[in-house]
Amino acid sequence: MNKKLIKEVKKSFKEHFKTKPLMVFSPGRINLIGEHTDFNDGFVFPAAINKGIALAINKSQAHMCRVYALNKDEIHEFTLTDIQPLENGSWKNYILGVVSEIQKKGHVLGTFNAVFAGNVPGEGLPYRGLRQVAYRDWQERRGLDQDGSRQRAVGLWF
Repeated sequence: MNKKLIKEVKKSFKEHFKTKPLMVFSPGRINLIGEHTDFNDGFVFPAAINKGIALAINKSQAHMCRVYALNKDEIHEFTLTDIQPLENGSWKNYILGVVSEIQKKGHVLGTFNAVFAGNVPGEGLPYRGLRQVAYRDWQERRGLDQDGSRQRAVGLWF
């Protein structure tokens, strides 16, 4: 786990939202053998690495969700009604997509504030998936999977 990254994300959350967050870290992974064969019933040998993505998140009393991408120095605000992908939405569409999928499963989400950052280099590692895993882990910690289909988020790739 990358303590420096986690500390920076937590500090940024407190500065932006003036409250303590729930912290989630999703490690990056490498495949020592079997790249892109796991979804074809092939053998793989993945390993977690010390790089990844940190997410600070907590509920909000505001009528909008606010997500700050620390690496990009960008904030995105949105409501939880009628979520649609944004044209040229970049990282924002991954957040909107995860929230939308949670809602499609019938879970009622309240508004939230979040800050995330990562230190995964380039496109060589599954950075986008890490954001989704971090949000999924937050969902799990909130106890949203009450139907017996509870899955551990770390290691899942959506």
